[in-house]
Amino acid sequence: MNLGFSNDYICNAATTSNITLSGGAPNTLDGITLSSSSKILVKDQTDKKQNGVYAVSSLGTGSNGTWARAGILNTSSDFSNNFVVYVEGGTANTSTLWIGSSLGNTFGNIDLYFDDVFNQCVNVYPGNGIVDIYY
Repeated sequence: MNLGFSNDYICNAATTSNITLSGGAPNTLDGITLSSSSKILVKDQTDKKQNGVYAVSSLGTGSNGTWARAGILNTSSDFSNNFVVYVEGGTANTSTLWIGSSLGNTFGNIDLYFDDVFNQCVNVYPGNGIVDIYY
């Protein structure tokens, strides 16, 4: 799929909860079996400074795996206040688009937040003057 994004902004999977990133990183995530160098959008950390794009650096058994920040979004100059990351796989996160934001650009000292772009869409149902037939 070509969405016009750099490959660096496409991730294989995304987190669904807070996880251990070093010495306990899982080898499967959201239904996806990870491989060495898989890119992961980490978006649910309790410490929001840990959020970002990671790559599997050591594929373990779930108890000894390690993820490190990927070569993108790992320095202050890599991102502006808003950026977009596409997640191509996963049970909960397949084909999702995430907007990332921060309240500054001093990497390591700021919180990174990710919000599902389509979560902001409003469902409209027929009724009370709204029709579902178009002429």
